[in-house]
Amino acid sequence: MARQNLGAAPVDAVDAVTKEYVDAKAAKTDTVTYVDHGATAGTSRPTGFDMVIWTGTVEPTNASNGDLWVDQT
Repeated sequence: MARQNLGAAPVDAVDAVTKEYVDAKAAKTDTVTYVDHGATAGTSRPTGFDMVIWTGTVEPTNASNGDLWVDQT
């Protein structure tokens, strides 16, 4: 059976979120993803990640313990 083409690996953190990409090596330990939530405080937190790095102008309301918010104001 031929291997299915799963597409190109993401080129940056935003592309990784768009493609819902998880590095298999990272999945063995802690998993981290990036969300650019802008001015939308209630953006959903992606499931399956130990840590989310949020970037935006308002504090995310769906952040969990251990998440990181980068305030862009």
